[in-house]
Amino acid sequence: MDDYLKMNYLVDAMEGKAKTFVRQYEVSRESYQMVIAHLKNNYGNKRALVDQLLNRLHTTEARSERLEDQETLCKSLCSIINQLRYKGEPVDSMYLQQQLLRKFSRKVQRYTLDRTHQLETKEKQEAEGCTTKELLNIISQYISKEITLETQMGKTRNFRRDFHIAEDYSNQHTRISSGTQGTTPCIYCKRTNHRSVDCDELRTNERKREAH
Repeated sequence: MDDYLKMNYLVDAMEGKAKTFVRQYEVSRESYQMVIAHLKNNYGNKRALVDQLLNRLHTTEARSERLEDQETLCKSLCSIINQLRYKGEPVDSMYLQQQLLRKFSRKVQRYTLDRTHQLETKEKQEAEGCTTKELLNIISQYISKEITLETQMGKTRNFRRDFHIAEDYSNQHTRISSGTQGTTPCIYCKRTNHRSVDCDELRTNERKREAH
């Protein structure tokens, strides 16, 4: 494979501080060998890499309780767990799962605990329970479902709002049309609530003329 393609692949594959470092270099054939030499020097030690992954696992947090931020958190944790598993690290302990679960919102925690309890009861798991991968899959599926539901509800609310706005405008237009249709202002006082022949001003003027 050409070094230029390797450099592109490397930029996409890296994560964390290593990715930040790689991005400092121009994507070219010449920079690839320099980047590889640096990575081997700084990240070639397996224990050092595992320690970095564990540190990321400890410090990774959601920006907020918004579903989108919870989803980003879940993806980040899945990536770290997969890398630790690949390095041969134990990732299915109950303690680790509890630490991961606490990173999510209470709503996500509550659903996940209920769901895992249902699965354990159904499958009669008496020992280890679900794996960390399965735990994160449950969280991921729940968040995705909630995002889809929230999007659909948002569309429904917008449709109802637009419908009511259009309905109010139509009713207002109808009232205005009904109030003015066929009504000619009085030629004496310019009002529209009576005909010119019924105007009080006309009668007053007629009385004045009769008095003279």
